[in-house]
Amino acid sequence: AIYDECLEYVRKNPWDHSMKKYILARYARELSNAGRYSEVLDLTDYLAAVPVEGIRGDSDTIASNGISEDDLQLLGLRYDVLNVLADGESNVDLLRQAVATGRRITSLYDRQRLEMSEEDSRTSLSSSARDVYTGLIDNYASLYEANGDRESLEGLFEYAERSKVAGFLASMRELNAARFSLPEELTELEAGIRSEIGLYRELMTTERLKAVPDTQRLATWESVTFRLHRSRDSLVNIFEQDYPAYYNLKFRNEVTPLRDVGKVIGQRANLLSYVLTQDRLYIFVANHRRSEVIKKDIDSSFFTLLTRFREMVSTPPDPSGSRAPFNEYMDLAYSLYRILLEPAEPFLAGDKIVISPDNLLSYLPFETLVTEEFRSPGLLYREAPFALKKYRFSYIYSVTLSSETLQRSRSLSNRLIAFAPSYEGVEIDDSLLVSWPSLRGEIHELPYAIMEAEDVVNQCGGRAFTGAEASEGAFKREVKNYKIIHLAMHTLVDDSRPAFSRMLFTPSGGDTEDGMLNTYEVYSLPIKAMMVVLSSCNTGSGMLVNGEGILSLARGFLYAGSRSAVMSMWAVDDISASEVIHSFYRNLRSGQTKSSALRNARLSYLEDALQRRSHPYYWSALVIYGDDTPLWYNRVKLYTGILFFMLVATLLFALVYKGPRS
Repeated sequence: AIYDECLEYVRKNPWDHSMKKYILARYARELSNAGRYSEVLDLTDYLAAVPVEGIRGDSDTIASNGISEDDLQLLGLRYDVLNVLADGESNVDLLRQAVATGRRITSLYDRQRLEMSEEDSRTSLSSSARDVYTGLIDNYASLYEANGDRESLEGLFEYAERSKVAGFLASMRELNAARFSLPEELTELEAGIRSEIGLYRELMTTERLKAVPDTQRLATWESVTFRLHRSRDSLVNIFEQDYPAYYNLKFRNEVTPLRDVGKVIGQRANLLSYVLTQDRLYIFVANHRRSEVIKKDIDSSFFTLLTRFREMVSTPPDPSGSRAPFNEYMDLAYSLYRILLEPAEPFLAGDKIVISPDNLLSYLPFETLVTEEFRSPGLLYREAPFALKKYRFSYIYSVTLSSETLQRSRSLSNRLIAFAPSYEGVEIDDSLLVSWPSLRGEIHELPYAIMEAEDVVNQCGGRAFTGAEASEGAFKREVKNYKIIHLAMHTLVDDSRPAFSRMLFTPSGGDTEDGMLNTYEVYSLPIKAMMVVLSSCNTGSGMLVNGEGILSLARGFLYAGSRSAVMSMWAVDDISASEVIHSFYRNLRSGQTKSSALRNARLSYLEDALQRRSHPYYWSALVIYGDDTPLWYNRVKLYTGILFFMLVATLLFALVYKGPRS
């Protein structure tokens, strides 16, 4: 009765849009809870006809980015009701209506994301809106099962792409828009403001962790941060109004279509794109021969299996040589292979696989799975049928994000720069102990890191900054001039605040920097590298955000401009990592792709590794994300091609310009 009175008020006062939407949203929810689904659809029919741009409230009901929360609630209720009815009646027409409503909701979320100015907000939105995107994947999968049509398959792939790293993609497009369409001084001004905001956020975070925070300092820094945000927003508004190219590039929202996958990952490669929810696993297979989707129902046991395997692969093996852990590893690795890789194998074309992981799968090196049941009397891990021996793996966040990185400008230099600091006598600042209490006393040296940096420079040319030379200031000055960046140093990962994860350089008394490169600082660096190698510990690990993946240090380098990143998924072993890195660069110099170079480096390591050190912990920590093209030409192929061209040219010349007959 009370809702009837409210609706009567709405009818008599049509000008009161905010009250109308507020009442409709709550009334629709009550109807839905009561199972009166047809009435919910009648109440929300008007939203199905209004263009997305028109779904707005007035100033009182507009959310921070111009989207009415009540509109979204009404659309969400309509979407849920259509799904319930479509499932109950097996009605394809209702399913298509659900798809149309879901697409309308995601269009609003996409618009909201693009209008946000902070990556943290975009990341949070990806997590909160994730269910609608995966719901649309379910919808398109049901349509594909019913009809087997290409349109449903393309829709499924589109939302597999939209469900991943959308916040990261929006931030990267904004950065690319600035670099491609703005004067350099404006780009540097905006980057400087962002860097200042990050600095004050770090100061405030550190202060709040103290036993007795200084409230006056916090108030001052909050005020400064607020003014900086206002300055940046005003600057971005000027960009959008005065530079049309910037606006058009920033507000692009398309994803790579299914037909263009080969252009991004290579015509000879297979894409395996995973989408993982609480009860479903989707594996999307795409190559030059065909595209297919595999759907598997899962439950909590799958996540238990995945978590336990992650623990085993990222931990050194039991030094006692017990048989039980060995057998457990092989059983887990084979079980995961049966779920994650084996179903896709009938559709593969060749041995090159590009993995686009999702959710907890982001922590998994697929190379460490085994393709057969395996036991070894001698507990020899190196003899196991690892997927590494059968396939060449590389990793991407999404096809669309990879396409975006391929459009970036790159350094014209072919040079390499390597940094390996010295930590002799370096003591931990008290402020760091709040976030990393295990750091007590001095930071231990990494003797193999300096050897590693010098070795890669000896192999590839370039310059090594080692010991006292390896300062943060030197890195920031030099980084924009190099094609390959190699960093071998200590890393501090902050899972709860990823922007403050940091790499530790050699402290320099004459340097204005503090010797700790934060992730938020990386975001502002003008990187044009083809590859960044982060052989430090845990550079690919960090906080996992549903819909965005792992917020790692390596991700910061990909955002800042690198086309690819080699990162570590756990605390690497200094000796084995250096061996793998040495072979990796040797293989790159011979003209191999990055994934082939890393695969062959691992296989070489396994050939000579002793029993315990052939465990995947020692050789599989490093993985490659991003562009997989070679960094050097294969000289044999190059010279053969030149010779063939010269022979063909000579023959053509002889045929066209024959001399006169005698």
